[in-house]
Amino acid sequence: MRKNIIYITAFLFFILLLSSCTGGLPTKPEIPTDKELVIEAIENFCSALSAKEWDLARSYCVYQAHTYNSIFKLEMDVNDLLSSECSSVTLNYWADISRVDILGDNAVAYGYLTDIMICDDEKKDDSGDVAISLKKMGGRWKIYQ
Repeated sequence: MRKNIIYITAFLFFILLLSSCTGGLPTKPEIPTDKELVIEAIENFCSALSAKEWDLARSYCVYQAHTYNSIFKLEMDVNDLLSSECSSVTLNYWADISRVDILGDNAVAYGYLTDIMICDDEKKDDSGDVAISLKKMGGRWKIYQ
């Protein structure tokens, strides 16, 4: 009797082990939609600006577009503040995208952009509603404004 219980327990354990290993077929990785890629590009751009990673932020922009060039000015402004007025500068950028319109290789993302610069204890808030134009280049969405 004891041997039967051991065999039944081992058999049930084996069945449980097999069912967990082969419980489902492998799934295909999901391919992100253009809307998701647009939002991701904007979020990565904002994250790079907040971290003061200027070259990375520019990599999310179309070369020589307005936003691309304005990053140089922001970089100089932050460096000027650090050398003259502030002991620390904190940048907080993030976007809350509510709608994305895509037409071929062009897109416009609508939402609210939080744009806060803190110089020591002084806060400058330029947040507001935005419409961000993007262009698909080489399979990547880049800010084109």
